[in-house]
Amino acid sequence: MVNSGISRSKSGGAELSLPREGRLAKLVPVSDVHLPFLYSLATSERTGFRWGIVGTLLRPDQFAESLWAGIWCQFVVVRRSDDRPLGLVVGYDPNFNDGYAYGAEVLIDEAQVTGVGVEALGLFLNILFSSFNFRKIYFEVLEYNLSRMQGAVGDWLHEEGRLKDHSFFAGEWWDKITLAMYREEFVSRTDRFFGKRDVE
Repeated sequence: MVNSGISRSKSGGAELSLPREGRLAKLVPVSDVHLPFLYSLATSERTGFRWGIVGTLLRPDQFAESLWAGIWCQFVVVRRSDDRPLGLVVGYDPNFNDGYAYGAEVLIDEAQVTGVGVEALGLFLNILFSSFNFRKIYFEVLEYNLSRMQGAVGDWLHEEGRLKDHSFFAGEWWDKITLAMYREEFVSRTDRFFGKRDVE
């Protein structure tokens, strides 16, 4: 049985634990062996426009140096069955006083509709909410990416801000939207990420 991310504290209440492996995906620390995959993910015409360096083509050596620029924590998403890399989850700009941080996820196309992305994001959120007393995790999304998240927006991701015509891409101006995942909702609805199973 895969750990759902919830364990029981001594007082009997729910307490988050820190699994990095689910039924479909695992989160592994970024290492040099992942650099060719991450570079291809960042520069591919299929996924590069979802990366933070859109519009910029870095040399491989520059990319390696910039990979942690402004990033607080990150993991490579790999397929559990064969350790094939599928994407990346990142955390950045934490504010420990006010209790929030920012997160992001990018996956190869074939992993988009397999459930890997939802599970990997759930594992990552579990780590963030377990390790620190964050109230919420923000996700900054450009409007052209929103269609891939329609099932989540309004359900467990809540729009908290919108900058109109913020970014120019593919000949158009796009809004930049700030979505938030709330700690209480994540803790109470972990079955949405990990599947329903008994909590011990």
